[in-house]
Amino acid sequence: MIALPQMDAVIISDLVYNRVHPWLAEGRSLKWLAALQAAAAHIGGASALYAGHGAPGTPAIITEQAAYITTVRDLVESRLRLDGSVTEAGKMALVERIGALYPGWPLAMIIGMTVDGIAAECLA
Repeated sequence: MIALPQMDAVIISDLVYNRVHPWLAEGRSLKWLAALQAAAAHIGGASALYAGHGAPGTPAIITEQAAYITTVRDLVESRLRLDGSVTEAGKMALVERIGALYPGWPLAMIIGMTVDGIAAECLA
């Protein structure tokens, strides 16, 4: 993060994808959630945040990013509890569900990789 006090802003970079499907394929969603929590505690009174992807926003985009990650983790974990793994059919169902929850968001083509990454993280 880079604070720009003269602009009452913070460049938050790739920590936040503002209304863009984030790259979660590396299986580090819990670390990402912890980093978001830490960032929220350190942004001060900034009124504008410049995300790595998507439009600038208010500090609320940190909370929105965390909610997205938590929602996707919950969906993947539910599938794992039902099936013990994420089958190809299960993955396609998750991709459709996530796409429906976040319609029109850019980078929808990476949702399947996100499902794979989170599933691997949860099974580790």
